[in-house]
Amino acid sequence: MKTCTRRDTRQVRIVTTHRIKIGLVVLLIGLCLALPLYACSVPVFRYALERWPVDSYRLVIFHQGTLSDTQQDLQRYLEGFREIGYGRPPLVLQSVDTAESIPEPLTTLWEQFREASLPLMVLLPPAMGGEDVVLWHAPLSADNVTVLTESPVRRALAERLTEGETAVWLLLRSGDPAKDEAVIKALEEGLEEMEATLKLPHELDSADTLYDTALSEEIELKIDFSILPMDMDDPREAVLASVFKDIVTAEEGSLLPAVVPVFGRARALIVLDQADVVLDTIAELCHFLVGPCSCQVKQLNPGVDLPVFVDWDARIMGMIGDEEIPTDLLVPGAALVSDLSAAASDAPSVVDTTDPIEATDSTNVSSADTNAMAVGGLTESPSEPNGPAMSSPSAGRMSRRLLWLALMGIVAVGGGTAVLLKWS
Repeated sequence: MKTCTRRDTRQVRIVTTHRIKIGLVVLLIGLCLALPLYACSVPVFRYALERWPVDSYRLVIFHQGTLSDTQQDLQRYLEGFREIGYGRPPLVLQSVDTAESIPEPLTTLWEQFREASLPLMVLLPPAMGGEDVVLWHAPLSADNVTVLTESPVRRALAERLTEGETAVWLLLRSGDPAKDEAVIKALEEGLEEMEATLKLPHELDSADTLYDTALSEEIELKIDFSILPMDMDDPREAVLASVFKDIVTAEEGSLLPAVVPVFGRARALIVLDQADVVLDTIAELCHFLVGPCSCQVKQLNPGVDLPVFVDWDARIMGMIGDEEIPTDLLVPGAALVSDLSAAASDAPSVVDTTDPIEATDSTNVSSADTNAMAVGGLTESPSEPNGPAMSSPSAGRMSRRLLWLALMGIVAVGGGTAVLLKWS
C-alpha cells in the first residue's frame, strides 16, 4: 500500500480497495495458471484475439422530431457498426424521438438529459443487467461522431494487436515527467525480461504439433509486448479515457500514472497504479496472457472490453493482406463522415493534432507504429464550442463491476475444475 499521508479516510479506502482488487486479480490469475486440465495449447492472448467476440457498447441518440439530412447521414453511419464483423457488433445504436413516448428502459436515462440540447449522443457500456451508467455524451455532429468512433490511441491498439502483439501496455500518463519516466523504466525492464524468458505453450511441449491448426495464417504467433502512452485529458481520447477516469481519479488526487495491459480484441486486463508496476506483478500477468487457454469462455476470464470500434474479424481473417485496410471496409460509411466532417466548419480545430506518442522515445515506438497511428478517413477533431462532454464518474464503477463479475467467474471455474479432478 502507498506510504503517503491522507487526511480523507475515504481516499485511503479507495486506494486500499484498489490494491486489494489488484491482489485478488493476480491471485485468481495464478489459480487459472494452476489448472491446466482441459487447456488448449493456444495461448490466452491469441485465443482471445481470434475467438472471443466483442462486448457491444450501446449508443442512444435522443432527438425531437425529424433529423436534418446531415444528421440522418450521421445516424446511418453509426447504424452501420451493427453490420461489421461476424460476431457481436462493437457498437449498437438506438434512436429515440423524445416527441413520442420514451421506451421504458430509457426513461431514467432521459431524465438526466431532459434539459440538454438535442440531438444528443449518449454512450453506455455493454449491458450487464444493472443500471445504465453514462460513459460519454455529446451533441450529434460530424466532429463528435469522429471523437466517438476514432482516436489515435485506439487505432494504434487495433493495429498492434492484429499484428500479433501479445499485449499492448497502455500507459495513462500523469503529466509529471519524473513519475511517468519511472513507470516506463520499470515496465520496460519487466517486459524485456518477460520477452527473453517466456515460452509459448507449444514451445514447452515438443509433442504438441496441433496448436496452430485453427489459427490465422496471417498473424505470427509470438511473444511481443509494447508500451503505448495516452494523455487522459487529450480531447481525441475522451471516449477511451472515460472507461478509466473514475478508477484513476480520487477526491484529493490522482492515481496516475497507471498502466493497463490490453490484449485480444482490445480487452483491458487490469489497471495498475505506479506502486503496482513491479516485476512480480508484470510476470504474473504476462504468464497468464502467454499461458494455455484453460478457460475458453470469455465471461469467465478477467477483463473489460474497451470501446475500440473496428472490424476485428476482417482484420484477423486476412482481408488486409500486405496493404492497409481501407477505412470504409472496416466501418460502413466512413468516407461519408469524413466528407461531412471536412465540410462541417471552416473554423480551425481546437485540438492539438500532434501525435501523443511521438514525444516519448523511451516507449520503443517505431516509426511504423507512429505512422499506424494516423487516423484515416475520420481525421477531424471536435470543433464544438464546448467540445465533447466529459464522462460520468460512474464509468469506473462499471469497469469495477465488470471486473468483479469476471473474478467470480474465475472462482466458479476453479471450483468446478477441482470437483472434476476429484471425481475423475
